[in-house]
Amino acid sequence: MQLLRATRGFTKWERPLLLGVSRKSFIGQLTGAPVAERLAGSLACAVWAVNAGVQIIRTHDVKATVQAVRMVEALRTENSE
Repeated sequence: MQLLRATRGFTKWERPLLLGVSRKSFIGQLTGAPVAERLAGSLACAVWAVNAGVQIIRTHDVKATVQAVRMVEALRTENSE
């Protein structure tokens, strides 16, 4: 959690950042969800990371993650409808 909270700080090196927290145990520890039910927690982490400047997301649930990330990107864009 400390690393996730500090994600924006890693952008100072101006290098591509990759995050891989899909279905990780810390999500289960926080939510009580078994591995198969950690999609929401994984999406929350992916959205947080993209908002903090992460460019690459490693995930098990590609379609759902792409949709969540595209929504965040659209919300950040002034010209979105």
